[in-house]
Amino acid sequence: MRISIADESAWSGADLEDVLEPSQLSDARRTPLGRRRLTPGMLIAMWALRLYVLVALPLVGYVFFRSL
Repeated sequence: MRISIADESAWSGADLEDVLEPSQLSDARRTPLGRRRLTPGMLIAMWALRLYVLVALPLVGYVFFRSL
């Protein structure tokens, strides 16, 4: 397999496994990724999900303990 720096972004996971040694592959997977900027619609959806969880947890706990 010929390695070209220009084609590096188009590599799939299988290609990386073929080219890299196991220690290099684990180092590549350990590289932290930056935070992703979310669109306003996605931020609203995430906050709605948080609120849903905050409301649902006490309800589930109440029903669970009430059924005992």
